[in-house]
Amino acid sequence: MDRASALRRLLALRKGRESFLDFVRFMHPEWVIPPFHVELAEALEGVATGTLRNSEGRLISNLMINMPPRHSKSEYCTKLFPLWYWGKWPASHIMSASYNAVLARDFGRSVRDAITGSDMHAIFPELELRRGARSADALVSTKGGHYFSVGIRATSSGRPANCLLVDDPHKSRQEVRSKVHRDEVWSYYTSALDARLQPDDEGRMPIRIVVSTRWNPDDFCARLMKTEGWQRGEWV
Repeated sequence: MDRASALRRLLALRKGRESFLDFVRFMHPEWVIPPFHVELAEALEGVATGTLRNSEGRLISNLMINMPPRHSKSEYCTKLFPLWYWGKWPASHIMSASYNAVLARDFGRSVRDAITGSDMHAIFPELELRRGARSADALVSTKGGHYFSVGIRATSSGRPANCLLVDDPHKSRQEVRSKVHRDEVWSYYTSALDARLQPDDEGRMPIRIVVSTRWNPDDFCARLMKTEGWQRGEWV
């Protein structure tokens, strides 16, 4: 590598540590990033760093992303964002929940494999996984942080979360037609997921990120928008 290339790489590493969008560009230099993904990346960075504000100027720690299928929302929110968040704060605790354990483990496997890759190590050398704690659904960093991936209805007892990711709590339009299913998902969120949130060891407020395709006027996101927190403007 010549001097100019080395300097460009060092600059890209420095920018990627500070900016989630630049982290995405570093990890996937082949991507053409459209404007709506730029906006998404900036919102994710803002909620993580405590700088995201609503239209009234209030700081926000909760983010809802609604997009149709095949718009790369999971790539940004559930595969790449936990890497950047954990890289910056390797002692933090992340919980990622999806509609079933298979999808949850797929997300966890993506996170694990990226952490052990050379690009991730170059940009966040302090984020390393403990030996013997590298299961796709339960990762532990050498700094004492945890990453858990769980399917809806799985146990989350005793697991703290400084960052809670809920990616597609409903599998399909057909599934969400059932009120029994919608009730089960909502009950699981309120009793087993939301209750796990807590500030991190440095006092940063916990963050929630919900990523979902809208399937029904009474789906998970619809119920979330009826909560007191939403009415008080605590979400964007």
